[in-house]
Amino acid sequence: MCTKNNIKNLEVEVDFLSNFDVIFWDFDGVIKDSLEVKAEAFASLFNRYGIGVQKKVREHHLQHGGMSRYEKIPFYFQKYVHRHLSEKEQQAQQIKFKNLVVEKVIESEWVLGVKDYLVSNSQIKQFFLLTGTPQDEIEYILDMLKIHSCFKGVIGSPSKKKEGLNHFLNKYNFSTEPCLMIGDSLSDFEAAKSVNVPFLLRITPENQKFTDSMRCYKIRNFEKANI
Repeated sequence: MCTKNNIKNLEVEVDFLSNFDVIFWDFDGVIKDSLEVKAEAFASLFNRYGIGVQKKVREHHLQHGGMSRYEKIPFYFQKYVHRHLSEKEQQAQQIKFKNLVVEKVIESEWVLGVKDYLVSNSQIKQFFLLTGTPQDEIEYILDMLKIHSCFKGVIGSPSKKKEGLNHFLNKYNFSTEPCLMIGDSLSDFEAAKSVNVPFLLRITPENQKFTDSMRCYKIRNFEKANI
C-alpha cells in the first residue's frame, strides 16, 4: 500500500496493474494530459488581478488536482483577491470556466498507453472513475472520447473523491486488498489513504515538485515496456 512511511519509493510499469482487480481512476493528468489546460483556464479568470495572483492560482491548482472547481473558484477569489463571490457571481465564473475548458480537454493528448489499456482490460477488471470535474461534464467528455463504457461507475463533483471511494466500496462490498487508486495529486493520495486503498501516483511535469518526497509506487505512463 502507498503511504508516506512504508514501502520503497518504487517506479513501476503498467504490468504492476495486473495485481489489482478493481481500479479507481482519476481523469486529468491520468487519462488525459489536461492539467495545463485547466491551469490556464483558472489563471485566465484572474487576468485583471495581475501575474502574481495568477501564479498563486496555478500553483494551488496543480497541487490540488482532485479539488473541484466549485471549491477552487470561490477559494481563489477569497484568498488571493480578498473578494467574496455571491452565488450569482460564482455561477457566472463556473460557466466561464466550463466554456474555456471542455473542448480543450477533449482535444488534449492522451496519457501514453492509457486508452489501449482501458479498452483492452475493461471486460477483465472493474474500472471506476473519480474526478473533480462536474458530473454532467465528465459524462459528456467520456462519451465524446468513446470510453464511457470502460467504466462500471463514474462520480464527478460535487461529490468528493473520498465519498466516491466509500460509495463504490460499500455498493459492491469490495475489500481494499484487490483495489488500487491511480491519481496525480496530493488530494488523490489523501483520499485513497483515508479508506486504506493502495495508491499509484502518475508522475507528471506539474506534480514532481511536490511529490518527489512521497514514498509511493509511481508510474510515468501506461505503455507496455519494450523488452
